Amino acid sequence: SMQAALGLAQLERLDELIARKREIFNCYKQELSDLPGVILNPELPDAKNAFWMITVVLDPDLGIEKNYLQTELSKRNIDSRPFFHPLSSIPAYERLPQAQAARDRNSVSYRICPYGLNLPSALNLTEEKIHGVCDVFRSILEP
Repeated sequence: SMQAALGLAQLERLDELIARKREIFNCYKQELSDLPGVILNPELPDAKNAFWMITVVLDPDLGIEKNYLQTELSKRNIDSRPFFHPLSSIPAYERLPQAQAARDRNSVSYRICPYGLNLPSALNLTEEKIHGVCDVFRSILEP
């Protein structure tokens, strides 16, 4: 009953929560869109992205992988999360016969996984904190 009540409360605020996530994304977009080789969450013309996570994918030509970026952000007290790994790469699944077929089929996932990172995106994130994250992010990419 408690979980259902919490879920219903969130659903009743869904428009407000999505609007806030979109505000957070737009702040990141304003701050980071001029950086070459940095791709933020796309929004396709026929869809509305809820921006649950603010994801950056770095161009491999930058020579910066997510592990390095995550370590550098952590040194500056900025939490981040690695981009999702393809399921067929996870040890529990990697030896299954279907995993090889999935690896062949999902080449894009494997190509971007080492370069994707989720930046802070909590609903209570202030513009000031977003600017701080972006300043640090920029300093790591442009030393």
